[in-house]
Amino acid sequence: MCSLLLTSLDKVKEEISPLKQNRTPSDNDQLVTITQPFSLKVAESAVALNKMAALVEMDLLLLLWPRPRSVQFHISVVYRHADLQGTT
Repeated sequence: MCSLLLTSLDKVKEEISPLKQNRTPSDNDQLVTITQPFSLKVAESAVALNKMAALVEMDLLLLLWPRPRSVQFHISVVYRHADLQGTT
């Protein structure tokens, strides 16, 4: 679901760009003036939600994968540490 959020946000940015460059908006047309700042504002949150969804998915997969508990915990901690460092 979150990757859909990022895809949709990219599509909004893609569609706004030519509108901003190629036309002069009428007095009552505020599509670009409202949508562009909104998409910039929510972009960081959308990326964070996508990362959180990936972590939850990984945790769920780790719960389903039969292994000794200590190995499962170690992999989860290493994965979360790498995400906090921005290396995933």
